[in-house]
Amino acid sequence: MKFFCRHCDKIVAGKPYRVISEEDGVILLDMTVCRSCDKQARELGLYSEAISLEPKRGSHRRRWAFAPTAGG
Repeated sequence: MKFFCRHCDKIVAGKPYRVISEEDGVILLDMTVCRSCDKQARELGLYSEAISLEPKRGSHRRRWAFAPTAGG
């Protein structure tokens, strides 16, 4: 899968990673990056995780369809 790395500004084929920086409950940084930029972020002590750009299968359930009806 190809995606755009928000740090090095390149179109990359491979697995994307999300780099997040948070302070006092406020998100200061939330970027989708390539493996190389992910490695740099980890070296700087930032939190990162692998993400999937493909939709999850089987999670297409409409939540509102199971809500109780009024009056009963």
